[in-house]
Amino acid sequence: MWRTPAITRTPFPAEGDDLLFAWLDHKRETFLYKISDLDRPALQTANVEPSNLTLHGLMRHMADNERWIHRLFTGAPAEDCFFTDDNPEAAFTDLANADPEADYATLLAEMAAVRTALPTRDLDDTAVDEDGDKMTLRVAVLHVLEEYSRHTGHADLIRERLDGSVGH
Repeated sequence: MWRTPAITRTPFPAEGDDLLFAWLDHKRETFLYKISDLDRPALQTANVEPSNLTLHGLMRHMADNERWIHRLFTGAPAEDCFFTDDNPEAAFTDLANADPEADYATLLAEMAAVRTALPTRDLDDTAVDEDGDKMTLRVAVLHVLEEYSRHTGHADLIRERLDGSVGH
């Protein structure tokens, strides 16, 4: 039975020219650490009542976040991974037939696409999001950092309830 890979985290970045992207990578790694070494039943367990959040749903949601920033600043790909206008909560709710191994691979691919495309851009480059809001790449990266930070906190609670695992 497939399990999410074990993750060995690196220390948080304290200096460097690309500190914003280094922190984004650190937050990505922290999120992956929180969902590491789990099988499908564990990934799909909602256990922080009354929330229906699962680690699998959070994984899919973060893939959508990665796709969002990539699309915003490169123009492609056009569609979200899981989010749809008909079902904005699809990342969280359409898990019955979802394949966590494939979804994990999607998340890693989206991370890699952003990791490749965006550091070559200027942090002051601007884009207009789907709501018509203009933002710089710096603001968009900060938004994705905030998403990882918030949802890693959710993952902390879910994981602790699953198997008692704690830590950052």
